[in-house]
Amino acid sequence: MNERKSIFWIEALKGGTVIGLVSVAFSLAMQGTEGVSVLMTALNVFSAVVMAVLAFAFTRRLAAKSSDLEGFSVGRAVGFVTAMMAIAGVLSGIYTSIMANFFIYDELMEVVEVSMAQIQDMIPAASFDRTYSLMRASVTNPLVLTLSSVIGNALLGVFGGLCVGLLTRRNPNIFAPVEEENNNSQQE
Repeated sequence: MNERKSIFWIEALKGGTVIGLVSVAFSLAMQGTEGVSVLMTALNVFSAVVMAVLAFAFTRRLAAKSSDLEGFSVGRAVGFVTAMMAIAGVLSGIYTSIMANFFIYDELMEVVEVSMAQIQDMIPAASFDRTYSLMRASVTNPLVLTLSSVIGNALLGVFGGLCVGLLTRRNPNIFAPVEEENNNSQQE
């Protein structure tokens, strides 16, 4: 059982790292195509397809490592894809934090200024400064950005995992031969 968990997390780490790096690469590519909306839309669609294919490939790889007696359930696939996407979310969050604090900081602060100007009359004067500082911190704080990326990607992983799980599930084969190691440990 411990080996099964180890394989699960090693594969989730591999898959999450690959998916996270591919996601960051697509984000960098989209950063350069800000003015061309058709190209950005095409990159968004292509990135979603690539992420789905990668999630399917890594899940199928884990399903192949499952024993015939266990099979591979939809629930295990959902957990696996969710874990992969959460790991990918860490990498995406780090990328977002670096971008927000070093490369697009001025643009973000401009957006905060415009947003605060629009809601200035709706917020009591006593809490305006606190709201303003919280809003500034929320768009640049690395912990908030990474945590929100992990949560968002994990939620995406749950829904994507359901689809991938339906494609990769395998029912247990009750007639599969039992491994010798299991026989020896059960007899002792």
